[in-house]
Amino acid sequence: MSHTPTRRGVMVGTVAFAIIPALRILPAKAAPAIHDIRIRNFRFDPEHITVRLGDILRWTNLDLAQHTATATKSKGKSTDKSRGKSAGKSAGKNGWDTGKIAKNASARITVFTDMATDYVCLFHPNMKGTITFETP
Repeated sequence: MSHTPTRRGVMVGTVAFAIIPALRILPAKAAPAIHDIRIRNFRFDPEHITVRLGDILRWTNLDLAQHTATATKSKGKSTDKSRGKSAGKSAGKNGWDTGKIAKNASARITVFTDMATDYVCLFHPNMKGTITFETP
């Protein structure tokens, strides 16, 4: 008994034949980048950093003294603090704070929408840093 393809079967096969190769061409969603910021000689290095939403900022303290990285200005109007994942505590509306970072320790913040972009060390306010969002 011979099998005659149905119109539906031909259409499904044609669509699958067209879609499957196209899926291989689509770029995969990029994994979040980890941006390392070293704290040494009472400075953030680098002082200015460009990030994307979802990236991770990691501060590592190479000084003898304890430091923090704490937002100084709030940006936007949202009060949803759960979006910024922080090792420390919230620093107010759209703010963030790594908490104390001891010698040779690190702290991380996940970049979130409308997060504050200027920060300082609470113990040493002359230490300043700036975060810039990369435009798509």
